[in-house]
Amino acid sequence: MAPPKLSPLSDGVRTAPRALRERYDLPLLGGLIVAFVVTVLLWDFAFLYPLKIFVVLLHELSHGMAALLTGGSIDRIELSPEQGGVCYTVGGARLVVLMAGYLGSMLWGGLLLLVASRTRFEKQFMVGLGVLLALVALLWARGTFAFAFTLGAAATFIALGVFAKRSLVATVLKYFGLVSCLYAVLDIWDDAVSRNLEDSDATRFGDALGVGGSTFWGIVWIGLALLFAAWVLRQAVRRRAAQAR
Repeated sequence: MAPPKLSPLSDGVRTAPRALRERYDLPLLGGLIVAFVVTVLLWDFAFLYPLKIFVVLLHELSHGMAALLTGGSIDRIELSPEQGGVCYTVGGARLVVLMAGYLGSMLWGGLLLLVASRTRFEKQFMVGLGVLLALVALLWARGTFAFAFTLGAAATFIALGVFAKRSLVATVLKYFGLVSCLYAVLDIWDDAVSRNLEDSDATRFGDALGVGGSTFWGIVWIGLALLFAAWVLRQAVRRRAAQAR
């Protein structure tokens, strides 16, 4: 006896998971999610300390780059061993500079993740990132800790880009990009909403604009960050063949 014919509904239920597997790299998505959850759970462990400082560096560098792109300049960038940092800028669009810290580190994270997932230029990008950090160290990093960490990160990235296998470089970029992109959301929540710090970027942004306060702008920025993170993750796990159709 012939097997019963599938109805359109049951056929759709059967083919949907297959279509998802064909269109998206689900193991990669699962791996990224697990990696981020594990990182959050282990965030206070010492071996993640360099990653924390790197995220802070991207935050401060984003302030500086926003100033440069809007006609201003960077005076200096400082980092502290206590995971703090500050970027002193001159001129530029103040509102853009203020919002660039959290959102800029998120954009950096998205760029790292997409380069590693959607291109074959991971090694070249890693070297370029190292060169950029070397320039930051020489031009703007002030204080022994900021200079040593930034220059050390630059040397590490250049060495990885030159000597490491492409698969390892891609993994490092994906991991650093994922953490920077998604941790920006938690950072905004902690500074602007949960603790409602008086000197947070969100508080200063609200004061400069004259509308809203730390919590309001923190929630707005979290919404933007979540939308961007969702888009980046979707693009990162799309299979190249599916994207080309």
